Amino acid sequence: FSRMPCIAAPYNPKVGPLLQLAIAPPSPPLVQNGAPAPASKMHLYMALIDTGASSTCISTRVVRDIKLRPTGKIPIAGVHGSTPTNTYQFVVAFLIPQKVDGSGNVLSEMLAFPVDGVEFTNSGCVFDVLLGRDILCLGSFSMALNGQFIICF
Repeated sequence: FSRMPCIAAPYNPKVGPLLQLAIAPPSPPLVQNGAPAPASKMHLYMALIDTGASSTCISTRVVRDIKLRPTGKIPIAGVHGSTPTNTYQFVVAFLIPQKVDGSGNVLSEMLAFPVDGVEFTNSGCVFDVLLGRDILCLGSFSMALNGQFIICF
Protein backbone atom coordinates (compact mmCIF):
# COMPACT_ATOMS: atom_id res chain seq x y z
CA PHE A 1 0.00 0.00 0.00
CA SER A 2 1.20 3.47 -0.76
CA ARG A 3 0.55 6.25 1.69
CA MET A 4 -2.37 8.50 0.80
CA PRO A 5 -1.52 12.17 1.35
CA CYS A 6 -4.12 13.75 3.63
CA ILE A 7 -5.11 17.13 4.98
CA ALA A 8 -6.91 17.21 8.34
CA ALA A 9 -8.17 20.32 10.10
CA PRO A 10 -10.89 21.64 12.38
CA TYR A 11 -13.95 23.34 10.91
CA ASN A 12 -16.65 25.70 12.13
CA PRO A 13 -20.08 24.05 11.62
CA LYS A 14 -21.61 27.49 10.92
CA VAL A 15 -19.24 28.03 7.96
CA GLY A 16 -18.23 24.52 6.86
CA PRO A 17 -14.87 22.91 6.12
CA LEU A 18 -12.36 25.45 4.77
CA LEU A 19 -8.85 24.82 3.52
CA GLN A 20 -6.20 26.81 1.71
CA LEU A 21 -5.22 25.66 -1.77
CA ALA A 22 -3.52 27.07 -4.85
CA ILE A 23 -5.11 27.95 -8.17
CA ALA A 24 -2.99 28.34 -11.31
CA PRO A 25 -3.64 28.87 -15.02
CA PRO A 26 -3.83 25.65 -17.08
CA SER A 27 -0.49 26.40 -18.74
CA PRO A 28 2.45 26.70 -18.17
CA PRO A 29 2.90 23.44 -16.29
CA LEU A 30 3.34 23.52 -12.51
CA VAL A 31 6.54 21.50 -12.88
CA GLN A 32 9.13 22.48 -15.48
CA ASN A 33 12.25 20.36 -16.03
CA GLY A 34 11.73 18.67 -12.68
CA ALA A 35 11.54 21.97 -10.78
CA PRO A 36 8.41 23.69 -9.47
CA ALA A 37 7.07 26.54 -11.58
CA PRO A 38 7.65 30.04 -10.24
CA ALA A 39 5.45 30.86 -7.24
CA SER A 40 4.05 33.81 -9.19
CA LYS A 41 2.06 31.32 -11.31
CA MET A 42 0.19 29.95 -8.27
CA HIS A 43 -2.11 31.98 -6.04
CA LEU A 44 -3.35 30.80 -2.64
CA TYR A 45 -7.07 30.99 -1.85
CA MET A 46 -9.44 29.81 0.84
CA ALA A 47 -11.77 27.06 -0.39
CA LEU A 48 -15.03 25.76 1.02
CA ILE A 49 -15.44 22.01 0.56
CA ASP A 50 -18.86 21.75 -1.12
CA THR A 51 -20.19 18.22 -1.63
CA GLY A 52 -23.27 19.76 -3.28
CA ALA A 53 -21.22 21.30 -6.12
CA SER A 54 -20.72 18.93 -9.05
CA SER A 55 -17.74 20.96 -10.28
CA THR A 56 -15.18 23.20 -8.64
CA CYS A 57 -16.10 26.88 -8.83
CA ILE A 58 -13.87 29.95 -8.61
CA SER A 59 -14.80 33.51 -7.71
CA THR A 60 -14.58 36.47 -10.03
CA ARG A 61 -11.57 37.56 -7.93
CA VAL A 62 -9.67 34.37 -8.85
CA VAL A 63 -10.55 34.84 -12.53
CA ARG A 64 -9.20 38.39 -12.37
CA ASP A 65 -6.07 37.52 -10.29
CA ILE A 66 -4.80 34.80 -12.61
CA LYS A 67 -6.15 36.40 -15.79
CA LEU A 68 -8.29 33.48 -16.96
CA ARG A 69 -10.26 33.65 -20.18
CA PRO A 70 -13.69 31.96 -20.44
CA THR A 71 -13.79 28.70 -22.41
CA GLY A 72 -17.57 28.78 -22.80
CA LYS A 73 -20.83 28.96 -20.87
CA ILE A 74 -23.01 26.31 -19.24
CA PRO A 75 -26.31 26.63 -17.39
CA ILE A 76 -25.88 26.44 -13.61
CA ALA A 77 -28.97 25.58 -11.57
CA GLY A 78 -29.49 27.18 -8.19
CA VAL A 79 -32.28 28.17 -5.87
CA HIS A 80 -33.25 31.01 -8.24
CA GLY A 81 -33.33 28.93 -11.43
CA SER A 82 -30.76 28.26 -14.15
CA THR A 83 -28.25 30.89 -15.30
CA PRO A 84 -25.66 30.70 -18.14
CA THR A 85 -22.28 30.87 -16.39
CA ASN A 86 -18.71 31.29 -17.67
CA THR A 87 -16.51 28.17 -17.63
CA TYR A 88 -12.72 28.18 -17.22
CA GLN A 89 -9.80 25.77 -17.31
CA PHE A 90 -7.41 26.00 -14.37
CA VAL A 91 -5.34 23.87 -12.00
CA VAL A 92 -6.21 23.22 -8.35
CA ALA A 93 -3.15 22.36 -6.25
CA PHE A 94 -3.03 21.07 -2.69
CA LEU A 95 0.09 21.70 -0.63
CA ILE A 96 0.40 18.89 1.90
CA PRO A 97 3.00 19.57 4.62
CA GLN A 98 5.52 16.74 5.02
CA LYS A 99 8.15 18.01 7.47
CA VAL A 100 9.97 21.09 8.72
CA ASP A 101 13.65 21.41 7.78
CA GLY A 102 16.41 22.72 10.04
CA SER A 103 15.84 26.36 9.08
CA GLY A 104 12.09 26.21 9.78
CA ASN A 105 10.93 25.86 6.16
CA VAL A 106 7.92 23.62 5.70
CA LEU A 107 8.53 21.04 2.99
CA SER A 108 5.31 20.05 1.23
CA GLU A 109 4.07 17.57 -1.32
CA MET A 110 2.00 19.16 -4.08
CA LEU A 111 -0.96 17.41 -5.70
CA ALA A 112 -2.31 19.19 -8.78
CA PHE A 113 -5.55 18.53 -10.65
CA PRO A 114 -6.66 20.09 -13.97
CA VAL A 115 -10.22 21.43 -13.73
CA ASP A 116 -12.97 22.62 -16.04
CA GLY A 117 -14.83 24.79 -13.57
CA VAL A 118 -17.29 27.64 -13.39
CA GLU A 119 -17.32 31.16 -12.00
CA PHE A 120 -19.37 32.37 -9.03
CA THR A 121 -19.89 35.75 -7.39
CA ASN A 122 -18.71 35.71 -3.79
CA SER A 123 -20.35 38.73 -2.25
CA GLY A 124 -18.72 38.92 1.16
CA CYS A 125 -17.73 35.24 1.47
CA VAL A 126 -14.60 34.17 3.34
CA PHE A 127 -13.73 31.80 0.46
CA ASP A 128 -12.91 32.21 -3.23
CA VAL A 129 -13.18 28.56 -4.28
CA LEU A 130 -15.95 26.00 -3.95
CA LEU A 131 -14.18 22.63 -4.03
CA GLY A 132 -16.64 20.31 -5.81
CA ARG A 133 -17.17 16.63 -6.41
CA ASP A 134 -15.03 16.69 -9.57
CA ILE A 135 -12.04 16.71 -7.20
CA LEU A 136 -13.57 15.26 -4.01
CA CYS A 137 -14.48 12.03 -5.83
CA LEU A 138 -10.78 11.48 -6.69
CA GLY A 139 -10.08 10.77 -3.03
CA SER A 140 -11.98 10.51 0.22
CA PHE A 141 -13.52 13.20 2.38
CA SER A 142 -14.96 12.92 5.86
CA MET A 143 -16.41 15.33 8.41
CA ALA A 144 -16.85 14.37 12.04
CA LEU A 145 -19.28 15.67 14.62
CA ASN A 146 -16.32 16.77 16.76
CA GLY A 147 -15.58 19.61 14.29
CA GLN A 148 -12.76 17.89 12.34
CA PHE A 149 -12.50 17.05 8.64
CA ILE A 150 -10.04 15.05 6.59
CA ILE A 151 -9.47 14.85 2.84
CA CYS A 152 -7.12 12.21 1.37
CA PHE A 153 -5.93 11.48 -2.17
